[in-house]
Amino acid sequence: MTRAAIWMMLYTGMRQASIRRAVWRDFDLDNAVWNRQPEKADKEAHIIPLPKQAIALLEEIRPFTAQGQEDYVFPSVRATYRPMSEAAISQAIERMGFPMVGHGLRGVVSTGLNELGFNPRLVEVQLGHKKTDAIEAAYNDARHYKERQHMMQSWADYLDGLKSGKVVPLRGNAA
Repeated sequence: MTRAAIWMMLYTGMRQASIRRAVWRDFDLDNAVWNRQPEKADKEAHIIPLPKQAIALLEEIRPFTAQGQEDYVFPSVRATYRPMSEAAISQAIERMGFPMVGHGLRGVVSTGLNELGFNPRLVEVQLGHKKTDAIEAAYNDARHYKERQHMMQSWADYLDGLKSGKVVPLRGNAA
């Protein structure tokens, strides 16, 4: 389950806490979307496109985790009514020999997408970062969903290439 959570972080760029606290009701696997609900009332939902690899991963783990819509996608190994431990992802990464914590995977996603030539604006929207320009933050609510959907599918395909050892350059795929 921890490995699946790590891959979900890589496929989406979402924060470790968002992955750990994800519940099944927020996922529409038929339409490949995660409608991540805010933890605070004054925040908006974040619509996250899911690449086909994330859909396959979720379908693979669902029989082991889901009893209902309120259930955690990545539950605790000790009590399924609680989310996965805060330490699980970071400890797994450390045991693999990487000198970083779980949050560092967001840096991997951001750096990778930017290095591959994707529009930095799309990367920031995907990661759910706040806009630094106050006027833009007040007026620009663009979500760039279709572009992000393409970007994240290209990214997941790139990760598959790394995993299989068959890395194919993304020439012409960047938005």
